[in-house]
Amino acid sequence: WQIHLVYAVVCLVILIADIFPVIILRLLLLVFFSLFLFSMVVLLVSSIYYAKKGRTDARIITFGFSALLVFGIYDVLGGAFFIVPIWTSVTYPWGMLIFVLSLVLIMERHFSEAHKKLREYSKDLETKVAERTQDLKEKNKALKNTLSELQSTQTQLVQAEKMSSLGQLTAGVAHEINN
Repeated sequence: WQIHLVYAVVCLVILIADIFPVIILRLLLLVFFSLFLFSMVVLLVSSIYYAKKGRTDARIITFGFSALLVFGIYDVLGGAFFIVPIWTSVTYPWGMLIFVLSLVLIMERHFSEAHKKLREYSKDLETKVAERTQDLKEKNKALKNTLSELQSTQTQLVQAEKMSSLGQLTAGVAHEINN
């Protein structure tokens, strides 16, 4: 579609500028039509190749390219080269519509797949967060138990130190009484 857009813009500029005689204009249109046809055939062949490999997107784009190619050729032949009556050359917009709708369908499929993956990642992330939260709760509980044990041990050490000091004080008083 990008190549086709470039062709359309160049042809539009040539038509609006009206700087070329009609013969050169028809020759340029023939060249651009040939390039357009070649690019569409290349894109169609490559999409058919991948469609045969089982890719659904390639099947959809093959249908869209085929419609654009068929309707586009009929329109160009009728409008630019007068091979078919000019009043019948209004099929190109329909081909472009089918092509754009096929692109929309492909984009919608990719959006659905991305949304599905996002939901899966979200569930996986929620599971990991829950596991990590549980792990942190367990570690927090273990730390609280350790803190409680340390506080208990500290209290026992303080008591032992007090008893030791009291024993030394008593021994000192007893020594003084003896003296």
